[in-house]
Amino acid sequence: MANINNPPFWLVLGLPWPDGSRNDTEECAQAIAPTFIPREAQSRPVQAILDFAIGLHRKHGMRVIFLSELTGFLRRAQANWAEIGVPDFDTALSELIEVPTPTLFMSLTQYAHMLLCTAGNAQTITHSPENPAGRTVDPSEYAELKKNLQGALDRDWPAYIDSLTRSGRLRVD
Repeated sequence: MANINNPPFWLVLGLPWPDGSRNDTEECAQAIAPTFIPREAQSRPVQAILDFAIGLHRKHGMRVIFLSELTGFLRRAQANWAEIGVPDFDTALSELIEVPTPTLFMSLTQYAHMLLCTAGNAQTITHSPENPAGRTVDPSEYAELKKNLQGALDRDWPAYIDSLTRSGRLRVD
């Protein structure tokens, strides 16, 4: 049985890469457990995003879903966010980032961050000093990132929730 320590899945959001950062890694992603977010306390657009993620989890059984994948699913279905109740995606995303729920912030490399934010694109092309002409990202790179994030979440989420519970910032009934 799923509980807040072991949610059925996480929705991982890419946050903006810090301006001017030259660090190898930055805190630029956050993971939330959509099944534990009270719908009635959220705006309709945020509810629509969460419900869409839950529906995809139920259909595909993924333990980690990237927000960019949701956009990709819509694109492949020749639909868009407005059609499922999210008329202003940027506003809804800002609200979703601020939802009062346990949120585990994650540090990624800039390349992993790019993968997280573009997972819904059919063909992402990367350019680098070594390959200025660019190359198409192989789908296995997204799968590897997802596997690594799931491992980190499986390991770190329970301890994070336990720390919130012990400190009194989260009450689990």
